[in-house]
Amino acid sequence: MKEECVNSRTSAYLVQWTVGQEEGRAADVAGACELSVQFSGDFDGATLSLEGSNDGKEWAVLSDKGGLSVSTRRRAIFSVGQSVRFVRPQAENPGKNTRVLCTFLYKANR
Repeated sequence: MKEECVNSRTSAYLVQWTVGQEEGRAADVAGACELSVQFSGDFDGATLSLEGSNDGKEWAVLSDKGGLSVSTRRRAIFSVGQSVRFVRPQAENPGKNTRVLCTFLYKANR
């Protein structure tokens, strides 16, 4: 997992995971607003989702601003509808060649 400030003037941050290698590692995004996530790469049959938690113990798949689950089997970008303390990508039924880059972009009130 890699996190970096991509624009200090607007407090924009980028978090990246390579799913198939790092799933389950959570990023602390307390104070995040204007959230989006992009999935790209080799899905190899996997379904990728973005999960959120406020306590780091109980996790649920997040929804986009239209109320649909942030979950996909192909390249996609979602505008996330909830603010949570922690986020992490998860892969369901990954194949041996699953390598998906999950890029999470958010603005922070830090």
